[in-house]
Amino acid sequence: MSMIGHLVRIPDRTREALLRDPHQLIPLLRERPAPARKPAARAAKPAAPRQSFFTRLFSPRHGGSGVSTLAPPVLSPPATTRLPAPRSLPPIPMDDRLDQDKAWHVHHFLLTGSDWEGPFPSSFILNGGKTLGDVNVGHGPARCFSPAEVEAISAHVQRYDDATLRARFDPLVMTDLEIYPNIWDRGYDMDQQWEYFSISFADMQLFLHEAARKKMALLVYVG
Repeated sequence: MSMIGHLVRIPDRTREALLRDPHQLIPLLRERPAPARKPAARAAKPAAPRQSFFTRLFSPRHGGSGVSTLAPPVLSPPATTRLPAPRSLPPIPMDDRLDQDKAWHVHHFLLTGSDWEGPFPSSFILNGGKTLGDVNVGHGPARCFSPAEVEAISAHVQRYDDATLRARFDPLVMTDLEIYPNIWDRGYDMDQQWEYFSISFADMQLFLHEAARKKMALLVYVG
């Protein structure tokens, strides 16, 4: 069973509401906000959807399955459909969700040199923050970090450049520590593997930088 890492930016008021009632988390994560409706004055050719890094990586031309993990657009309901009652928590925009795919454990290892441990803020992917009750979101409950903690996490993560991270990317050590997805002794080209983890780490750096700049809170979970 695949283990996919997720980072989600949320307003701090949403974090406080989830700490009061963690059971709001499941419907909040499942909800996909509908695209903004545009005037239908004239027909226009729809723009092609922008592909995420993970979708591009696993497309057929990169040797993957070509199956997109992006959610389909949510169509506006017909006029006769009764709209649901407004939610107490606003939906989470897709731009505030980062799918780490299977890179989350490698990211933790690159930051800490450990399999599961490490001090805050370097171990934020697996440790720290406040646990949202006992609500299972795939592989245990989610954890949340305050805006102040997000600033500390972002500042720490931004310190790492590609050369420093590449020097820490050691297949022998990762094999011994069983770092997920545990493929390090299977004869894969490690240069190609590094490109994937390097780009995904850069995506995480940018995502956290924006979270800190906007003074947002953060959800972290493995689903």
